[in-house]
Amino acid sequence: MKIFLPLAFCYTLTLASPLAEAGEPSADLWALQALGETRLPAVRDTSWPRNSIDHFVLARLEEAGLKPAAPADKIPLLRRVYIDLIGLPPTREAAMEFSADRSPDAYEKLVDRLLSSPRYGERWGRHWLDVARYSDTKGYVFFEHPKYAHAYTYRDYVIDAFNRDLPYDRFVLEQLAADQLPDADTQTLSAMGFLTLGRRFTGNIYDIIDDRIDVVCRGLMALTVNCARCHDHKFDAIPTEDYYSLYGVFASCVEPMCDKRPLLAQTQGQDTPATIEYRKELEKRRDDYYGFLREKRDDLVDQLRTRVGDYLEHVVDLEEEPNADIYLSYAPDEIRPPIVYRWYHFLQKADAEAHPVFVPWHRLRSLGAEDFAAGVKPVLEELAKKPASEVNPIVMEALEEQPPESLQKLAQAYGEIFRRRYEIHRQRVANTNGDGREYGRKTAAEKEILAVLLGPGTPTEILIEEATLFIDRRFMDKAWTKHNVLEGVDVELAGAPPRAMPLFDGREPFEPRVFVRGDPNVPGRKVSRQWLGLLSRGDAPSREFKHGSGRLELARKIVSPENPLFARVLVNRVWRHHFGEAIVRTLDDFGARSDPPTHPDLLGHLARSFIASGWSIKSLHRQILLSNAYRQGSQGDVEKHKRDPENKLLWRMNPRRVEWEVLRDSMLFVAGRLDLKIGGRPVSLVGQPFSRRRTVYGEIDRQDLPEVFRMFDVASPDTTTAERHETLVPQQALFLMNSPFVVEQAREIARRPEIAQANNDTERVRLLYQTVLSRSPDAAELAAGKKYLETDSEGLPGAQKLTAVEKLAQVLLLTNDFVYLD
Repeated sequence: MKIFLPLAFCYTLTLASPLAEAGEPSADLWALQALGETRLPAVRDTSWPRNSIDHFVLARLEEAGLKPAAPADKIPLLRRVYIDLIGLPPTREAAMEFSADRSPDAYEKLVDRLLSSPRYGERWGRHWLDVARYSDTKGYVFFEHPKYAHAYTYRDYVIDAFNRDLPYDRFVLEQLAADQLPDADTQTLSAMGFLTLGRRFTGNIYDIIDDRIDVVCRGLMALTVNCARCHDHKFDAIPTEDYYSLYGVFASCVEPMCDKRPLLAQTQGQDTPATIEYRKELEKRRDDYYGFLREKRDDLVDQLRTRVGDYLEHVVDLEEEPNADIYLSYAPDEIRPPIVYRWYHFLQKADAEAHPVFVPWHRLRSLGAEDFAAGVKPVLEELAKKPASEVNPIVMEALEEQPPESLQKLAQAYGEIFRRRYEIHRQRVANTNGDGREYGRKTAAEKEILAVLLGPGTPTEILIEEATLFIDRRFMDKAWTKHNVLEGVDVELAGAPPRAMPLFDGREPFEPRVFVRGDPNVPGRKVSRQWLGLLSRGDAPSREFKHGSGRLELARKIVSPENPLFARVLVNRVWRHHFGEAIVRTLDDFGARSDPPTHPDLLGHLARSFIASGWSIKSLHRQILLSNAYRQGSQGDVEKHKRDPENKLLWRMNPRRVEWEVLRDSMLFVAGRLDLKIGGRPVSLVGQPFSRRRTVYGEIDRQDLPEVFRMFDVASPDTTTAERHETLVPQQALFLMNSPFVVEQAREIARRPEIAQANNDTERVRLLYQTVLSRSPDAAELAAGKKYLETDSEGLPGAQKLTAVEKLAQVLLLTNDFVYLD
């Protein structure tokens, strides 16, 4: 019997290699080549290949003078495919049935049955959640509520999508742009948690967008685009302009406020005490938050409308677009850079449209500072001859009465015009008739001026959703406190309905600039929102995104069969989860510094087959699992190991340790206690009483990830993870020997009716092995087990005291047979 009992802390020191010279990668980089046709290679042993995969594997083995390993025995193969596809071991009955089934298609039927199981989505959904850096919390935050109330709706979407075998291209499209797909329903909006469930970086929007660029580019295409945030990529042809092109896409998007997120389930007509309590509390907290916010927003807007001149003074001599930074140090009288930015663009648009209010502004501004004083009078005389429909008479009257002497005086003059008209407007509003109509009538000229101040989309309009970005710092803490109380209602109350967490396009697309050395306070040249040049064909204009933020266009570029990375990356990762090692070992970097593929033609062949199958991941599983390469045994061979120590040529199956989720779920499963409910809110997996839910439904707290998660190498939710680190440390074995959770499962195994009621120790030992390890004990194991049960009458002291049967059950949970896959 093999016991999983590491006795030392093992580590590997990786020495950094010298940096290669910066520059573009060669044009023939394997990962960027189109997926052309590849013929099956000829092999000498024509009896071994079962499908196309085997031809590629065997051809490499024969070239190296090696042969594949013998087929795996039925029970190790059965356990391998069960764990690989559903993350649970086979039952004793399933093992017996498979062992007895001599039909030629027994294995094929097994694979199809497991692929149809709802447990499949839970297993493979967890793999995807690593890529999506899934978490139920935001990490360290300063202003926000620390928890994502509805993260679980994304997790449930992922599990359901895998169970439905949603085509992979559609799966990704929905996660990037479900809000813009014409045939997507409200339920599908939950897919966009892929973008919105990352770290919050204490509200730093630049880091939040960087994280989204990373999860899209590295997570979906194995491209390290975010390395170009501060400078051109050192190794790949990704200039910093391309990074900021994508930055512009995500900077053009907004998240709805917590109570405005789309509902995924209607609770009207299904009232329960919990839902009634939720709606009452929601309305109470919403009124408190929005009432406060509306009051402060209205005060701010009133101030902006009376201080137009101050903002125009900041714009009047600008030749380049100003910085639009939003920061939290606003004092009551402080100029707000985003409002300056808005005035700059508003005036550009007014110039293009010859807005009557601003025709004098642009004509006088064109004089320049040196020629201004001499040129004012002739320009005003020229403009006075134009009709009122082309030049606003109120503006002309004010400028002719006191001609401005400089550009700054021009800004002040316009500011005074707006201030006066706004004061008159406020007086009229204060003196309304009983029916709400104002005394007096506005002239057409007045309406033109007031429309600049009061109309939608004008620089002084602040939406309620934007208010917290602009109000004074003295009110900010109170606003965020009230917002957190509002957001907390969905976390705290059981009656809260599920909601999606999408992104939507903002009012106006963001026009990106390169941040010099990554510093947003030093904006550089403008760039377009466009597709990556590295993956483009044809002229640059064809790369530009034309519609809104460009997010849907970006998504379609990513999932296109013309993108050589999209299918290759996914196929490589699926292969790694089945074989323990990938065809390209650098799973999240297919750039110039990537490892070369061990089987490049096989990778291309699988990618093409994947696309031809309609992007069916289940078809890809079936193709891999039915191959003889997958069905090999894991037994070692000294001579083969000398020639191919890393098993790159696949002369055997790689033994693998199961992940934490599989280990925990399997212990609950063999104890007969696993709760197979699908979906719902996350549950705590630490502390007693221990949850019986599958581990995929456990709460992931990125700020305080449980120690046991780190101990067993669960992926960090801080960043997209294509491959988990694997460590071998004493704490893992100590957990299995001492954890109350493991002890509890050992007790429950011993209490299973068939074991507790066994006729004798021989039968009891055999049932323990069959229940825990899905196999019968060999003669030596049976004899040792019987002897142990007969002679061990001492238990562990205190609360951990176990009977001999319970201790033997725990010993089996520690064995390599349980912890590893052969």
